[in-house]
Amino acid sequence: MQKSFSSPDMSKSITGFAKKTLRNRGEHDIGMVAGASGDEVYVPRAGWTITADSPMRQASQRWDPHEFVKDETQRQQHKEGMKAYFQHELGKKMQETFAHRQAERDEKNEMARAVSADMARQAKIKALEHDEAMKTRANLRSTLDKQVADLDRRAKEARLQQLTEGAELKARCMQQLCEELKSQANRKKAMKKDAEDTKREIQRRAAQSNNDKLREQEELRATIKEQTLQAEFRLAAQQDRLRASQANADAKEAVYNRTAGAELNFKNTHELNRQDRDEKKHEMRMDLHYSRREAARERQRQHMLNTLNMQLGASDNRKELERIGKEKDKEAVDTSTRLAIESDLARHQQRRQEELQVQAELVKMMAAKQQREREERDGFKPPASTNTMEVSKAFLDMSLARASSAGNLPKSTDLMHNLEAPKHLTKPLGRAEIKPW
Repeated sequence: MQKSFSSPDMSKSITGFAKKTLRNRGEHDIGMVAGASGDEVYVPRAGWTITADSPMRQASQRWDPHEFVKDETQRQQHKEGMKAYFQHELGKKMQETFAHRQAERDEKNEMARAVSADMARQAKIKALEHDEAMKTRANLRSTLDKQVADLDRRAKEARLQQLTEGAELKARCMQQLCEELKSQANRKKAMKKDAEDTKREIQRRAAQSNNDKLREQEELRATIKEQTLQAEFRLAAQQDRLRASQANADAKEAVYNRTAGAELNFKNTHELNRQDRDEKKHEMRMDLHYSRREAARERQRQHMLNTLNMQLGASDNRKELERIGKEKDKEAVDTSTRLAIESDLARHQQRRQEELQVQAELVKMMAAKQQREREERDGFKPPASTNTMEVSKAFLDMSLARASSAGNLPKSTDLMHNLEAPKHLTKPLGRAEIKPW
């Protein structure tokens, strides 16, 4: 079965190199920790270990170009691995930050939706309560209107009853008076008829005797006069009885108006006043209830607004604290990065200085060896093919100066170290220019 070249290589780590397991502490490398599961981690170098690029380690060994190239390759790979690990950790941190911000944004949106739903529900409940209150008020007003109409109808019926009874009483009195007047008229007609009959009788008897006639006339006159007086007396007595009956009826009516009628009127008036007073008290109680309820709703709304403001303030404070924490974390990361870079630069400068010192020592050793070889050859110069690494005094001075200059590379005044040396020489190169003067 052939290996797929299109699939990703899972054997490589996040640094781009093959995965490895760190079995010791203080290895100053990135890999899997032995006995632990999870992603690769960075294990810093312990203080009691020696780094791979330490000059003490190099000084304790003989210099080998292959080992030097191998160490440089490993150092470059370690540097690239550290850079890739730092980028990977920074990417993970940015992903976590984005996920946290997205969660906060979702939480804020959910909170806004919940508050909007609560406000809509409160508005709906308030509208329902308002409609119910208006319906109850309308029902109460309709009931009160019915009661007032019923009381008005009863009062009107009572007044009509009183007027009917008074009219009946007056009608009875007038009927009795009319009957008495009618009977009196009948008696007058009967008396007039009797008087005419008597007159005819007198006239008839007048022819018989004047004396009888005169006597009878006198008797008749006396009788008529007496009867007329009696009739007048009877009429006066009847009129007195009628006036007494009318006065009695008026007195009874007045007594009724003063006693039962006045009490009934007082009761009706008191009942109307009580109903008006109860209606006003009920309206005042309802107005007080509605005002208290509105005040309670306003207090509840203010409490809700204060709670929301406190929650918003707490959310703003939390965001501000998170922002300050992020800024502090960023400053700490920047500071740690800057300190790490400065420490790496200082180590690099120190390593460079150590390398320059080692180079100066090596140059001194080469110069001493070449000096011993010159003394052994008694001044004979070796062939150029075997003398390519000859150390001159200028090269030795420049190496010592570079080793003691703390990184500042001084320029050499030797023509062998100058790119413009050919213009100061004549052909063949290597011979000093002979001035014609």
